[in-house]
Amino acid sequence: MENSEKYLAILPFIGAVCCLIRFFWILYFYKTIIKRWETAIGVITNIEVKYKDARGDGGWENSIEYTFNVGTSIFVSTNFSKNIGLLHFSRYAVEIDENYHIGKSVTVYYNSEKPKHSIIESNFSLYNLCYIIFAVIFILIAYCMWN
Repeated sequence: MENSEKYLAILPFIGAVCCLIRFFWILYFYKTIIKRWETAIGVITNIEVKYKDARGDGGWENSIEYTFNVGTSIFVSTNFSKNIGLLHFSRYAVEIDENYHIGKSVTVYYNSEKPKHSIIESNFSLYNLCYIIFAVIFILIAYCMWN
């Protein structure tokens, strides 16, 4: 490979850096930021779990809408999680269907300065390790391209 082409190896390296930044941001969010957020009791107002065919993105897609009060204001949100959203298997659709239903009370974690920033999933998912796996793959590709 010519020297000028070797510099293309920086592209997968940049991809690896982006994956690592995303992984550590999610980890930091769930281990630090969410602990400073306020909580409120919310109510699930709408759930939609559907399968997107191959002409779409493919896989299962879910949407959970909930409302919660902060003082005298009512907020509506569909922000469920900060965890990785690449896994759309039927098992996760079933878990959503079993664990959440319209009218169910949920704990909402929200930013007291910007209550529109809220989520209902409060745990870091080990599936976020996919970002580390992608980063390693990108680094290996960059290494192979460089040598």
